[in-house]
Amino acid sequence: MSKIFDFIVVGAGVAGSAVAVTLARQRYEVLLLERSLERPDRIVGELLQPGGVIALKKLDLDLVLEDIDAIPVLGYHVSWKGEETTFPYPSPHQVDGSANNIFTERPTLEGRSFHHGNFISALRKLAKQEEKVTVVESNVTDFVTDNEAGQVLGIKCPMNKEYLAKFTILADGSKSNLRSKLHDVRPQVISKFWGLEMVASELQYQGFAHGILGNGPLVLMYQIGSHEARILMDAPCSIHASDAPEYFKRNVAPRLPECIRANFISAMKKDRLRSQTNEYLPSQATSVPGVLAIGDANSIRHPLTGGGMTVALNDVLLLRDLLSPEAVCLDEAHAVAKQLRSFHRERKKYSITLSILAQALYALFVTTDPHLEPMQRGFMLYIQRGGQSSEGPCALMGGIYQQPMLLFYHFFAIAIYSMWRLMLASPAWMFPATLAKCAIMFCKAVGIILPVLMSELFC
Repeated sequence: MSKIFDFIVVGAGVAGSAVAVTLARQRYEVLLLERSLERPDRIVGELLQPGGVIALKKLDLDLVLEDIDAIPVLGYHVSWKGEETTFPYPSPHQVDGSANNIFTERPTLEGRSFHHGNFISALRKLAKQEEKVTVVESNVTDFVTDNEAGQVLGIKCPMNKEYLAKFTILADGSKSNLRSKLHDVRPQVISKFWGLEMVASELQYQGFAHGILGNGPLVLMYQIGSHEARILMDAPCSIHASDAPEYFKRNVAPRLPECIRANFISAMKKDRLRSQTNEYLPSQATSVPGVLAIGDANSIRHPLTGGGMTVALNDVLLLRDLLSPEAVCLDEAHAVAKQLRSFHRERKKYSITLSILAQALYALFVTTDPHLEPMQRGFMLYIQRGGQSSEGPCALMGGIYQQPMLLFYHFFAIAIYSMWRLMLASPAWMFPATLAKCAIMFCKAVGIILPVLMSELFC
């Protein structure tokens, strides 16, 4: 008779490797399956926000950030149509909650950036070292199910190989091939990120993620090693690979700081432009017993704010508490189902915050609608005020604050502040026309955030 594991984890990425180690440390027998255990080479999954670092520390997994040439990230430097602002993550004494005693040795909360492959390899190494984790390299083709109850009993692999477990965790990322077995909702493709590797020493503000917004494609830059930096450029999916180099030379190079421009052109000649689709999928609950999707297998947001790994690691943190041996017996199906309902409900606190923020920020700055340009400018001016106007949005983007209501507060505070600035800049005799512009801008701002909010709340 085949061995029945406590858990099967499909996918040995960020979420899968972390949850396998965490469950094994709770004395569960875990099978971790991954289609390829070679070092992955991707252009995303390289920026871990402070909220993700905090989760790693709480999981006692922060050892993986050592010896991978991980770079501290202190906040953001943003440029919009020539205007610039730098806003660091808040200091620990400005943040309520358990983050305080994690970073007490540092003056500010920090994220980390790194080569994706280095981070994943370190997580997998940790998983292989766990006595109660069995790591198998194999594709997964389907679930093993109880035809009468519909419960997932395990997974199927090629060559008619089957593995059984009391519970299955789907952690195979945004391209999950088993997600469609759980529900019919498909990810919405938004755009593509095209990536290059550049020389890190020429970034203007060391230790800060750089964003260039307005007058062309969105551009992100951050250091991924002592000598390397990543540049990501957003473009419509219609841009073909053969046309991409010329498109970015024309639309990105002129907007880069002079100290980076030559480096960028050189990288375009030396390095291969690689792309990754940017998708959106609201958080999904499943009614299928015996299985749960976490991380990007559950929900996806635009990578503009780098929130994906933070969501995944907080999923692991939440599961650790809900599925601990003290909290539930895996043999009691009703008790497990109750904990999974709690997971989906509690997950929304951080998932909604990071997903709505990423989608709303992307929609605001990718648009060419002239009615929203005052709000784009208003965002920059709002951040430049400093204090909570800077610390709040930065802490939300960093996954430090997991409060959807705080996100709505700052979003509409920016909208109202933008209207006020627009009124101040207009002569008195244009008051009626300016008031109409303000009303249109506010309605369009609501049109940005409301559809995402509804998608997240009612899934």
